[in-house]
Amino acid sequence: MAASREIQERSVAAVAIATYESVNETHLKLRAGADVIVFGQHASSGMWYGECAGRRGFFPPSCVQVRLDTIHNGTYQLTHPSLVC
Repeated sequence: MAASREIQERSVAAVAIATYESVNETHLKLRAGADVIVFGQHASSGMWYGECAGRRGFFPPSCVQVRLDTIHNGTYQLTHPSLVC
């Protein structure tokens, strides 16, 4: 239970502002307007990791808009908080 609480506290809600076609099985396919939960960011690639429609994977941060009301002060910081794919 503690692990799921930690993930929930560190996640932010976003909406896809562009369609993204996954390039492999580790990437997340997105459709504009879809709700996305962002869990984190890959350290070297800068890709974000999240969930959409029950699937998880990586996507470019430029494809989504973070809902700023869901960012918990001091628990998680994304490089580009105004964009989420």
